[in-house]
Amino acid sequence: MDQEYWVELGMNLLNAIIPVLMVALPAVLTALCGLLVQRMRVAQAEIEATYPKQYEVVERIAKSAVLIAEQMKLGNFIQDKKQYAIEYVQRELDKTGIELDFEQIVEEIEKAVMTEFNQF
Repeated sequence: MDQEYWVELGMNLLNAIIPVLMVALPAVLTALCGLLVQRMRVAQAEIEATYPKQYEVVERIAKSAVLIAEQMKLGNFIQDKKQYAIEYVQRELDKTGIELDFEQIVEEIEKAVMTEFNQF
């Protein structure tokens, strides 16, 4: 009887808790995502405020890389626009002394593509 009592108690608790969790979990996840987005925006603003010139240079280089890669591909001078843009950005950043890792370079290129080619 002792074991049956605990099993039944556990099942009753689960039956009471699961519906509450099903309702609360999406709200909690939405709030956490909102907080994460807010923190990312604050971090981006801090970076832009701290290093405005470098940020502008990186954006300009990425934009140039995207436009040049597009023209090079149209002229059949290159096969892979993304790879060309990554290499171009890395070369230009090396000249300026700005250090970004691979993921940051790719992110800046993708942002430039969205800005340049997805204008409505």
